[in-house]
Amino acid sequence: MRALVCNGPGDFRFEDRPVPTPGAGEVLVRPLFNGICFTDKHVYDGHIGRKPGWVLGHEFSGRVEALGSDVSECNVGDLVSVDPRLRCGECLPCRAGLETLCTKAGFMGVDGGDGGLAEFAVVPAYSLYRLPEKCSPLEAACVEAACCATRATRSGNVVVGDNVVLLGLEDYNLYMAQWLKSQGAVVIGVDPLEIRRRAALDFGAHHAFDPTEGKASARIRALMPFGADVVVVALEDYIPQANEYVALAHRIARIQGKVIMMRSYGSAPFLKVQPNHAWLKELTIHHFGNFFGNEPARGGRARGDWQVTLDAMARGTLSAPPPGALVKPFSSLAGKADIDALFGAMPGQASKVIIDMSV
Repeated sequence: MRALVCNGPGDFRFEDRPVPTPGAGEVLVRPLFNGICFTDKHVYDGHIGRKPGWVLGHEFSGRVEALGSDVSECNVGDLVSVDPRLRCGECLPCRAGLETLCTKAGFMGVDGGDGGLAEFAVVPAYSLYRLPEKCSPLEAACVEAACCATRATRSGNVVVGDNVVLLGLEDYNLYMAQWLKSQGAVVIGVDPLEIRRRAALDFGAHHAFDPTEGKASARIRALMPFGADVVVVALEDYIPQANEYVALAHRIARIQGKVIMMRSYGSAPFLKVQPNHAWLKELTIHHFGNFFGNEPARGGRARGDWQVTLDAMARGTLSAPPPGALVKPFSSLAGKADIDALFGAMPGQASKVIIDMSV
């Protein structure tokens, strides 16, 4: 089978590999759509180091092709969305429903085994979610990113009608704009890239500013005179303006407001923060929450972030992929030049890149 393999920064190659065989508790899936994550972009650019040799792809949907032994969660032919988290199921975080914090595992296609950018992939049966009737495989390939917005909305306790600023309009924050719209929030998006500002407006933001055109803080204050109730920060170290986002978030948040860190790479942006902004304002600053929890305390898997996100897509509360996304056929990618162009398209030419694995 054909697979896209990481061999180091700027060196992602197609390789011919044998079709894997599912073992006990595993399922063979034929990927249908696969999102290119901004984590993949960071690996490609060399901002994140990863051990070479694994098959990329951790945002994918597919069709079940074969079952290993002891599998009862799905049937051959099922259309599924794949949760890429690998877990042991035995450590304390796993037992608490915090699988991302598992002490023994990782993410498919990132740091814990082969992913979905191949003609076939073997995945644990526990990772599969059947698609609701009105959710397409293309939409389902976007669930992993949208789940992060679902988690941030739930764990961040965003209140109906809040004033919210989204700093950095990558896919996490674009889905945040949709959740916030459904909650009646007033949303301002900030990003230097026009394609992403347009996507944010299409997804429910009321305003979208370019931070390179005048003082963003003054423009935000004109619309939110007492400051933002919540500021959601998505850092991307290949966007120079993102280095200012954390300090900006502290300036524009209201007294006793919240700063939610959606993405964070490195310490440089935090060195620009004036400490008195945080303690004099009594700000609450936190990570957006265990990526996407299964929420056992809320009634089990059916109410976890993944299922809630799938259901929101089926209802039309969340749309996917974002406006301005590039959908590229897997068969059209022939070699290094095509791969370079694919990763070069993000973020300036496409709000998101998705590979159509079916053609």
